[in-house]
Amino acid sequence: MMQLGKRHISLCLGLLLGVILLYSLYDGSDKHEDKKDHPEVRIICMPDDYIDTPFIKQVRKNETVILPEVATLEALSGEELAVLYHRYIENLQYMCKRKVRLGQIDDGGWDICDEDRFRLTEESCIVYSFGINNDFSFDEAVTKYYGCEVHSFDPSMNMDDFTKGKIHFHNLGISARDEVTDDKWNLLRYNSIRSKLGHKKNISVLKMDIEIYEWEVLPDIISTGDLAGTYNLVVEFHLAMSSPEQGKDKYLPALKLLKSLYDHGYRIFWTHQNKWCQFVSKCKQELRTNCHEVNFVKIR
Repeated sequence: MMQLGKRHISLCLGLLLGVILLYSLYDGSDKHEDKKDHPEVRIICMPDDYIDTPFIKQVRKNETVILPEVATLEALSGEELAVLYHRYIENLQYMCKRKVRLGQIDDGGWDICDEDRFRLTEESCIVYSFGINNDFSFDEAVTKYYGCEVHSFDPSMNMDDFTKGKIHFHNLGISARDEVTDDKWNLLRYNSIRSKLGHKKNISVLKMDIEIYEWEVLPDIISTGDLAGTYNLVVEFHLAMSSPEQGKDKYLPALKLLKSLYDHGYRIFWTHQNKWCQFVSKCKQELRTNCHEVNFVKIR
């Protein structure tokens, strides 16, 4: 009987320790996931975050979303910024009468606006394509249908530079600074790349799928004035490379960049959610995504 009692006590203690361990591992966040792929972001919902504030009601009501001034953005709560970001980036601002799909019908292909005022012409168009991932379908389609000179960049493929027809591949990446990464990737600023290639003419199309680097690179390009003359801009924006919900520290600079693009004349004519980065928001229980493929035209 004493032996049976000890077994029961040991079993109960084991169960109790297991419950304590599980509770310590789970606190409503995903903080024990792989830190490298899923960085911890603690989303704390305030009482107003469960409802639509007057600002959010206005954002949802308007068919056209115009971003407020930076001072106003900085005063908004994290949830207000999140609602504004997802509403803005998924809202069309320009009705392109002719969209052309170049490349794969799914991942790897991109849309450009082919209206007369934005149409590419063989004698003058240069296209920069950053982020290839072994899929040249977009680059090949641009040369096939428009005869453009295309420069493709991706240091992650470990491929030597080559030229095939009008496609010029460069084992080179883009950053907001000239640097060599721990992976031995050579990265240059946009204006350094243009100088290296001797391109003084406008870049007709800038395609960018560079996995979070866009948040540093695009402000750098804008600051140097090198975006002038680029009338088709296609970018995959990544708040994160997977699906954990992000906070104010990501939404605020993202909205500042989108506002800067708008102020420089860029309007969204097509946008697409990447389902691989989907999540359900903690405060509003809304299905959102951290990754959007966004297509802009420069209207002024």
